[in-house]
Amino acid sequence: MFERFSKLFALIVIFILTCGSSLAASGSSSEKPEKGMVKWQNKSYHGKRTASGERHNHRDLVAAHPTLPFDTYLKVEDPSTGKMAVVRVNDRCPQRSDRLLVVSWGAARLLGILERGTAKMQISGAETFTGFASWYGKPFHGRKTANGEVYDMDAMTAAHKELPFNTRVRVVNVKTGKSVVVRINDRGPFIEGRIIDLSRRAGGKLGMFFTGTMKVRVEILPPLKKTRRLAKATKDGKR
Repeated sequence: MFERFSKLFALIVIFILTCGSSLAASGSSSEKPEKGMVKWQNKSYHGKRTASGERHNHRDLVAAHPTLPFDTYLKVEDPSTGKMAVVRVNDRCPQRSDRLLVVSWGAARLLGILERGTAKMQISGAETFTGFASWYGKPFHGRKTANGEVYDMDAMTAAHKELPFNTRVRVVNVKTGKSVVVRINDRGPFIEGRIIDLSRRAGGKLGMFFTGTMKVRVEILPPLKKTRRLAKATKDGKR
C-alpha cells in the first residue's frame, strides 16, 4: 500500500514540475521587443525631483515611462547602428502615440541621439540581477580558467556560475554608479550570497580592493558585432 502511494506521489510531483517548467518557458518567450520613438531630457532637469522621489542626474542611465514600475530595467537599442543602453525607469512622462520613452542625457549619448533629439528604437526588458561581487587575483594569476584560457588578473574578465563563456556583462556599483564591462571566462564564485567574481583589474576599477565584496547590479550585454576591422585584426593575429 505504502509502495503504491509513494509511486503516485512521485508521479504527481513530476507532473507539477513539468507543468511549472513549461509555464515558465512560455512566460519568458512571450516578452517581445517593442519599437517606438525615444526622446531625451536636456540637462535643465538635472537635480530636479523625479516621480520616484530621487534627484535626476543627467549622467545616470535612467528614463521616464508612462506606466512601467520604477526600477524596471530596459534595454534600448538602435537597430540601424547597433548602439545600446540599459536604463532604469525612475520617472514618469505623458502617454503619447509619438513617443514611447524619454531617456537621460547619459543614455542619449550612448545611443548617439544627442543631435537628432528623437529616434526610433527597439525596447525590451533588460536581463539584470543584483547581489554581491567579489574579486580574485594573484594566487590564481597564470592558472587555467574554466574555459581553458590562462587567467590574467589584469584583464577585464569575470567568473560566473551559469552564464555562457564569452558573455559580456556590465557590473555596476549600486552605491556610486561606477561600472565596468567584463567577459565571462571562468566559473564561480562558490560562496553563498555572491553572484560574480571579478578579475583584480575589474574589481579595482569599482573600488573593491579595501572592501573585498560589494553590492552590484549585473546587466547582460548583447554580443559584440564582428566588424571588418576586428575580423582583419583577428586574421592578422593568426598569421
